[in-house]
Amino acid sequence: MPSLTLMVPVLNEEQLLPSFLEKTHADLCALGSAWELILINDGSSDGSLDIMRRFARETPGVRVLDLERNYGPGANIHQAYREAQMEFVTYATVDGFYDTVELPGLLRHLHEYDGISAYRTDLSAHPPLRRVQTLLNVGVQHVLFPRTLRFRAYHTLQIHRTDFVQAIELEAGSPFLCTELLFKACALGLRIKEVPIPYLPRTQGKATGGSPKLIYRHLKDVSRFWFKWFVLRKPMVRTGTTPRTRSVTSTVMPGSGTSGSGTNGGTGDVAPVETPSGAGLVA
Repeated sequence: MPSLTLMVPVLNEEQLLPSFLEKTHADLCALGSAWELILINDGSSDGSLDIMRRFARETPGVRVLDLERNYGPGANIHQAYREAQMEFVTYATVDGFYDTVELPGLLRHLHEYDGISAYRTDLSAHPPLRRVQTLLNVGVQHVLFPRTLRFRAYHTLQIHRTDFVQAIELEAGSPFLCTELLFKACALGLRIKEVPIPYLPRTQGKATGGSPKLIYRHLKDVSRFWFKWFVLRKPMVRTGTTPRTRSVTSTVMPGSGTSGSGTNGGTGDVAPVETPSGAGLVA
């Protein structure tokens, strides 16, 4: 099993934190491989930071990043991505949008693939308005971006090679960061496995994922990067961007003459080998 960095952004979650930390620590210990847990204080004004610091003092492998102000989803994990030390890196949220007990099953795919994009099997964990927002978000990105960069979903649970994330420039300051990572992985020829996974509803506290401010930031990034990559034809990744070599057991995929995902070729995988029309993926 590969080693894993788990990043957890936290904003005013003192109600949920103690039980989340206890369960997540137990699930990480059950991985059977090296791990680290990075707790990110995203400008909390309640007792969350004190809870995280106390847990980190008492628990090996756990550390706290204090951002001092609120950056919001996307921007709040940039620093943790830069500081991750294990072979792969992923994230979780305190409200438990997925069960971390699923991690060993996801990590097993990384013997053959460079990354995982775990998408919702259904949207029942969302309130009605969030379901509509999710469907619209996927629809807009399917319309704007080439079929060769099409995924079943974009705002997903993702597990990436740490050397890949640290080799590229992280630009998006919104949930569009998920799309950015998938597209830049394609640009570098990395293989992404799309996997269905159940997502869980929030049980306590206040959700902020559907706030008008966050939706605006996300849509602004969608339009900004579409214009940059597919109108101005700016490269997604800079010349010379090369993650350290990693040996991966690979197989020839059906339809491997083009980039794409399971929605395009029916495999659930991404094996990019062509530059999509209108974009220079690598300068």
